Amino acid sequence: MSHRSPLLAIAENLAKAHWDTVVLEPKTPDLAVSAAQWQSAQEAINKIDSSSRKILLIYGPVDAKFQKDSESPAKSMDALVFLSVQTNEENSPTLLKWLEDVKKPVFDITAFFDYKTVLSSASARSKKFIGDPQYRTTQIEGANHDYAEQSVIVAKAIQGWVQNIK
Repeated sequence: MSHRSPLLAIAENLAKAHWDTVVLEPKTPDLAVSAAQWQSAQEAINKIDSSSRKILLIYGPVDAKFQKDSESPAKSMDALVFLSVQTNEENSPTLLKWLEDVKKPVFDITAFFDYKTVLSSASARSKKFIGDPQYRTTQIEGANHDYAEQSVIVAKAIQGWVQNIK
């Protein structure tokens, strides 16, 4: 029996709702989204029809390599989804500044049983953007960090959120 990626399942469910999704998840030994992955994401985004609705879904720990806004794949996206995104004290201010600069709607999702570092990172982002209509956060009840059994619930939460994006 093969293990189906929850991220793939989320992207497939969003595609059914006519959203193209580019997923960034850590593949490096330090578990951070690398500069090469950002470049690959930009190449994938460039291949998407410009009339399509596009989501950049970022999963897991991120490092500070996303700080150059001119190189950011987020610029051409309609929305950003953070799924259990974790930062550390060193790169958290950079991510917060980046979010201010890209000026896109952000849906920040954590799992109920997520890692403490993820929950702490999300809490810092939530405090920074309190009252900002472009920022929304939620926690998926009963979910673990990998969302293995809750990918449909996550996709439906994202679909509900994106319906309100203008």
